[in-house]
Amino acid sequence: MLSLVPFLLLTQTATAPQRKIEAQYKKWDHAVLVRDKNAMQNLLSPKFTAKAIAGQKPLNRTQFIKAITSRWRPRAPKEQSYITKINDFAQTSGACITTVTQSIVYKYSNNTTRKSHYKLIDTWKMVGKNWILFSSDNLE
Repeated sequence: MLSLVPFLLLTQTATAPQRKIEAQYKKWDHAVLVRDKNAMQNLLSPKFTAKAIAGQKPLNRTQFIKAITSRWRPRAPKEQSYITKINDFAQTSGACITTVTQSIVYKYSNNTTRKSHYKLIDTWKMVGKNWILFSSDNLE
């Protein structure tokens, strides 16, 4: 009789990084919602870069976090909902590449809302025992 144990172990091992990275995205989403700058920094590599628009100079980790936290002013719209969904996942030697959609709902002081959607390609690397985001490029 053919044993399925090796196949099941291989399947579980192959999906473990994706589950861990999904958990990191949930931490990111929560950190933005509760405006926790330290939690955001802990998820990004000190060498992190982000490209928002083609041809634009990439932002480093400090600039990227500042771009987000600069919106955290009184009377500014607040993130009411922030959800990152993995659309594609690939593991290479030493890194995982994800294509994600971020859906954000901003709530204004007059109770109106605005929805934004972003498509990104992210590169994650294992640092110690944690997956850390090294780069994020806007696909739109």
